Amino acid sequence: KTPCTWQRNVFRSQMEGKDMIVISATGSGKTLPIWMPLVFDPKIFLVVVCPLNAIADQHAKELNDAGIKALSMTRGT
Repeated sequence: KTPCTWQRNVFRSQMEGKDMIVISATGSGKTLPIWMPLVFDPKIFLVVVCPLNAIADQHAKELNDAGIKALSMTRGT
């Protein structure tokens, strides 16, 4: 499956150094454009606001498992 046009546009804008706010429906594929810059630029600093602690924790674990440093910060941390 190839990325949608909006996913490619978000990725391109991030790689150009632009600040981004992405609002999209559940299950629409936000994770792909969020993670892509981390793969191509290991020095990038990315802040993601996630409405669910479980999803934030899952993303941090998956990124760390892939060798990309990540951390989930919640009210409990």
